[in-house]
Amino acid sequence: MGGLSMADRKLQALIAGGSRDYILSIKRNLEQMSAFGRCAIAYSGYEALDKFNSLCPDLLVTDIILRGLDGLSLLEKIQGSDCAKNCKILICTSANTDSIVRKVFDYGADFFLIKPFSDEVLHETVRGLLHLDGAQGGYLDGGLESRIMGVILRIGLPPGSKGYHYSQYAIKRLVEDRSLMEQITTKLYPEIAEKYGSTVGRVERNIRHAIETAWNKGDLEYIQQLFGYTVDEEKGKPTNAAFLATVVNYIQLSMYRVN
Repeated sequence: MGGLSMADRKLQALIAGGSRDYILSIKRNLEQMSAFGRCAIAYSGYEALDKFNSLCPDLLVTDIILRGLDGLSLLEKIQGSDCAKNCKILICTSANTDSIVRKVFDYGADFFLIKPFSDEVLHETVRGLLHLDGAQGGYLDGGLESRIMGVILRIGLPPGSKGYHYSQYAIKRLVEDRSLMEQITTKLYPEIAEKYGSTVGRVERNIRHAIETAWNKGDLEYIQQLFGYTVDEEKGKPTNAAFLATVVNYIQLSMYRVN
């Protein structure tokens, strides 16, 4: 939306999804935040596209599964538009495959959340995306490696293992260069393999083993808080890309300077 700055007006959000309960829950939670006015909703992809182009919202929250036009196709259609230039895009999905993670960022999303997630996780994510409550655009000086170490140790990645070191390096590089999210297997893994004198296959397997160890022996309450879904055998463990992307999201949001 043009005109007044974010600090001088209520923010506009557009929420798109196939479930009425899901949409109204997101709407209610955003409207509880003082920065937002009334939020617009859409129950299909084409309705979301029309409202996006007419409202030019500050925030688009969309599921991938939408009637008529799916969420990724919606992002593809709005990518590069004038409205998209000043809009933060948050994808909410229950899918966590490597291909979905790559497509989400390739099509212009800023962050994604794996459903279901808590109100607190949603609020923290939105505050970070829109630099609310005193958050500034820059990151806190220094401390990136220690923050990464603190998070992955608490998750339960075995310290000293190859998977731990590979994951730590991968997360740092993804924070520094978000475009690598679309090139995890083609560029990031080879970079790690070269740095540590390993192979791409071993890098992938060692990160996988570290994740599986964490899910079996780590802090499940913390894991559930971070990843937004109940940790059990039926849900399974996130893919390498989904794991790395979720931790990167958390690190980036937590490192905005808050006065």
